[in-house]
Amino acid sequence: PLPFPLHVLPAHVRDFVSAVATSKNSTPDFAGVTALTVAGATVGTTRCMVLHEDGWNELPCLYTAIVAHPGSRKTPTLKAVLKPVYALQKAASLANESGATDELVHHFVSDATVESVVSLLRTQERGSILVRDEITAWVNADNQYKGGKGNDREFWLELWSSSPAKTDRKITGSSYLDRP
Repeated sequence: PLPFPLHVLPAHVRDFVSAVATSKNSTPDFAGVTALTVAGATVGTTRCMVLHEDGWNELPCLYTAIVAHPGSRKTPTLKAVLKPVYALQKAASLANESGATDELVHHFVSDATVESVVSLLRTQERGSILVRDEITAWVNADNQYKGGKGNDREFWLELWSSSPAKTDRKITGSSYLDRP
């Protein structure tokens, strides 16, 4: 396999990715892919790449998974890269609990329904990152509240392509997301 292209990253990101990989005795791939995913979530809908003059543009919405053998240092590397995200979430949660803020900012989620994802993304331009240490946990969560007959997988695919999303539920009402 080709080595992870560290040279294309900005110097400060490259240094961070290299430092994490060295400190966790893992490959730069694990830290690099995670860092790129966090960057995409951090940018959210505030920027897009214009790919064609006819209006085709793309947001930095990345779906990534690290697949490697057990014991290859995936989890420690993931946690090290996400440490600042976790710190931001802790601070946001404390501010919300103390009444300093009205809305809780969701820097990351780890277990969320389709409806809650639409709702939380509506309130924050900067996006959020769904973090699951094991990819099977995310895949197995599809349609868990709908007896296996829902459309969670399709929702995630549509969200990835930046398609507008609208959920309508009897109890919680409607929620619309123009630009995920």
